[in-house]
Amino acid sequence: MSSAFHPVPPPPKTDMDTRFNPHMLTIPLIITAALSLIGLAQWVCGGDWLTGLALVYVGVFVSAGIGVYIALPRLKRPMWRRVIMLMVGGLLLVIALWSDHGNMQIEGLFFGVLIGAANYILLHYAIAKIVGPLAFGRMWCGWACWFGMVFDFLPYPYSRFRRPAKWGWLRYAHFFASLTAVLLLWLVFRYRDGASGTSGLLWFVVGLALYYVIGIGMAFAFKDNRAFCKYLCPLAVLLKSGSRFSVLKVDGIAS
Repeated sequence: MSSAFHPVPPPPKTDMDTRFNPHMLTIPLIITAALSLIGLAQWVCGGDWLTGLALVYVGVFVSAGIGVYIALPRLKRPMWRRVIMLMVGGLLLVIALWSDHGNMQIEGLFFGVLIGAANYILLHYAIAKIVGPLAFGRMWCGWACWFGMVFDFLPYPYSRFRRPAKWGWLRYAHFFASLTAVLLLWLVFRYRDGASGTSGLLWFVVGLALYYVIGIGMAFAFKDNRAFCKYLCPLAVLLKSGSRFSVLKVDGIAS
């Protein structure tokens, strides 16, 4: 066995693996009820049923979902988290594809900054991947990512071997390669359509397909569902920077 790979033992069982604590559900359930009431009021008083339904959905699958995850015994947490992630990530992906907000890939962020528009893209990145991690850590990765929601259902939830730290630099190479490509298109070829419109949406869809293919391929090659996330995802560059100072940290088995 090469010395470059270090075996990682499975997480040990503890008393919490079999103990359910319903008291941990109090605050998440209050949040769920509050969002549901606000959504109902928006629907009845404002006539905006779509926003109302979205608020109820978010309340149920995020607030209650995370609350149940925290309260469950540790060995029962992984599947629950995957189900919640599929529901939340799936909804966000559908909204991103059908709301005509353009390219949600990292290149869309770069184009959005350069053109000073693409407000939805900038807001998404600010909340989920730049400012959000300061409060909630890498919650996007574990609860809402439309790539992770697929990768987590692959057959390798626990990595048998941990790659050397230098593998992590691949994500930085990916990040700066994307930035360089956008700058070349912007400055040399005068390309301005990478954030929004049909061109931006096409960029997003092609990027989605490539990331899924590469991510699934890496999962099977490395026998690690999240190999792409650990070593190649450019979003981790943004997320890791903020999550170092995260206020909220959830302890438990994440796979």
